[in-house]
Amino acid sequence: MQLGKFNLQIISAGCFVLDAGTLFGIIPKTIWQKQVIADEKNRTKLALNCLLIQAHGKNILIDCGTGHKFSDKLKTIYKINTLDVLTENLAAFCSPHDIDYVILTHLHFDHAGGLSRYDENHKLKLVFPNAKIIVQKKEWKASCAPNERNLGSYLVENIALLEDYRGLCVVEGNSKILPGIELILTGGHSVGHQVIKIASQDKTALFAGDIIPTTHHLRLPFITSYDIQPETTLKVKKNLLAHAATDNWLLIFEHDMLNSMGYIEKRTDKGKLEYIFQPVQPV
Repeated sequence: MQLGKFNLQIISAGCFVLDAGTLFGIIPKTIWQKQVIADEKNRTKLALNCLLIQAHGKNILIDCGTGHKFSDKLKTIYKINTLDVLTENLAAFCSPHDIDYVILTHLHFDHAGGLSRYDENHKLKLVFPNAKIIVQKKEWKASCAPNERNLGSYLVENIALLEDYRGLCVVEGNSKILPGIELILTGGHSVGHQVIKIASQDKTALFAGDIIPTTHHLRLPFITSYDIQPETTLKVKKNLLAHAATDNWLLIFEHDMLNSMGYIEKRTDKGKLEYIFQPVQPV
């Protein structure tokens, strides 16, 4: 779809499953089960909605899914698709070699796993060899020295090639990559999590990453158990949603299976603040 002069395309990297309880944090199952379907192992399906921005003659990809560098055990746990869905879907617009920038909201495996793959000799190879790979400094440091709590999210094989990669671009704080493409450091979900604000000709979109991973998370208390700074997530979410409602931002949801993008309206009902969602179908 067009956003001013920019072309935005949702590029699916497939889907995977996570424990539904962790997805909604402190929200009890009696509430969240009214909105999502969980399987016999209490897992629910999540999309891997990446975003291709074509602007200023450049191809910019935001996040790149899980990739496929998993053991059979982990593939079963997360129901990872063994096909290279991301590059197949990207092919309608450009090749992986044509990607100029890969912006990572953070380095958890479901956002950065698609950076590399194993070749026929079982050696790691970058999927986007000509791209500048952009990540926050705090996030890079956390991924290089994971602790016991986040060891399962920062997988060594996903960042192994980056340390010596000439295209690695580590930024610190809010940054503008190109005119109209701004990185906003949020923290919250991870120490170096960032969202991406996209603006062209008075039109604005926000790729919300895991601050607002699905439309269900438009409800302020709905914050995942993976968030290491949930109070920060809450504060940032309040601010972003207020701007999105007031300034008519297009919100892009990375993990929503049914709605990848849409607009919101603010409503107060009996003193309670709510955000009403209106989906937009990508074209």
